[in-house]
Parts: sequence; C-alpha cells; structure tokens
Amino acid sequence: MTKSYPFPNEIVAAVLDRYYSGVQFSGGIVTGDSLPDDADFAAKVANYLESQRVNALKGHAGLIILARFPDWKQRNMIAHSLKLDRIARTRTLDIDEQTAYDSYEAAWAWVEKIRLESDRLEKIPGATVKDGNWNP
Repeated sequence: MTKSYPFPNEIVAAVLDRYYSGVQFSGGIVTGDSLPDDADFAAKVANYLESQRVNALKGHAGLIILARFPDWKQRNMIAHSLKLDRIARTRTLDIDEQTAYDSYEAAWAWVEKIRLESDRLEKIPGATVKDGNWNP
C-alpha cells in the first residue's frame, strides 16, 4: 500500500519515525502493509508539532538562564548557599555571607520568573518564543 499525507516531508518523516513502525517514507510517499488513516496521522502530527513548540519554549528559557548563570556558576551558587545554610544554623551570617546568600535568592527568583514565563506560554495554544516576556 502507498499513501501521501498533506504535511511537509520533514514532519511526515518525523511523525512516522516517532509513532509508527513497519512503514517506509521516500519521495513524499509512505509505503507499508498497515498505513495510518488520515485522522490518526493528523492527530499525531498535531501532537508532534505541539511537543516541538513546547520544547522550543523550554529550550529558549534554558538558553536565557544559561546566558546569565552558566552551569558552573549555578553549581557554585548552590554549593555556597548550602554552606551558608549550614553556618546559619549555628550562628548569624556576617554581612558578606548574608549579601552572598541574598544574591543567590535573587538569582533563583529571576530563574523562576523565566521558568514561569515558559510555563505560561506553554499553556497558550500556538504561543511561541516571540510571544514571551523574557526580561523580567
């Protein structure tokens, strides 16, 4: 059996690869013994496109966060804040320690705002990176 679907070839190939086995795709034509019906395939395309949209939003949020706070800096802030938490259990933090701790809390609050913006956009059908307020 052969069939073509009214979607760009790269989307057809990706959806077939993700959801179906036992089919081949070449030159815009799908071949195989058990081809998906149009409604099922269209639903899978919609699912695939939505997952791509959400991944793009998450990826963009991640790039913004990493631009300000690369992995190494995040690890250092976490390690130092844990150390300051231990100290704070036995005595009052001195001014430098408290300043550092406050800066880590501010950094985390900023990261949470970026994540919340990504989460907000994910819930809006069709929203893209361009629709976001990425400068909280």
